[in-house]
Amino acid sequence: RQKQALISFAYNAGIGALKQMINGNEKDPRLNQSNYRGVKTEFSKWNKVVKYQDVKDPKTGKIEKVKIVTIEPGLTKRRTAESKLFNSSQ
Repeated sequence: RQKQALISFAYNAGIGALKQMINGNEKDPRLNQSNYRGVKTEFSKWNKVVKYQDVKDPKTGKIEKVKIVTIEPGLTKRRTAESKLFNSSQ
């Protein structure tokens, strides 16, 4: 079931996100270092959508791209389901 959860995650979030979840780093070890708890909590971090919007600066008149990050309820639901699937085999 862990494999199914990770496949679902990779299909939706992308292979780069999966690699980050699996590899982690020295301060935050993940699946490759047998840190299953780290992977379990990582699912919930991937529930955001990033959009860029053009905004005109009122002082300079220049148009700048502004990053807007929002939490997507559908992704929150999906990540919760993937986490439960991953945890069901433990």
